[in-house]
Amino acid sequence: QKGAADAEQVVADCLACCQQVGDETFASAVLYVCPSQVEVNQDIEHFVKQVASTFDKLVVRKVDGARPMLQLLREGEDAQDAANYVNIRGWKSDEIRDFLALKLG
Repeated sequence: QKGAADAEQVVADCLACCQQVGDETFASAVLYVCPSQVEVNQDIEHFVKQVASTFDKLVVRKVDGARPMLQLLREGEDAQDAANYVNIRGWKSDEIRDFLALKLG
């Protein structure tokens, strides 16, 4: 199809800087959530209000309009440097907890 080669090149260029997260563990994490999501999504609410505090290496940042997302930071990285993001939209509270338990070692 017309433009298919261009589309494939765009995807290849985009993926060139991506890294596999795999079994890697991280030094810390930032959870970005919209304050309104904390009020209307019971899994996000439960995690933020009752579970997040059990993770010493997790910071919760409430940002208007943010999609629920985890940013995983390696040793020496800060939120401006780190490029490892995980979209957690639709995840249950226990799935977020289990994922962080694996990734924050």
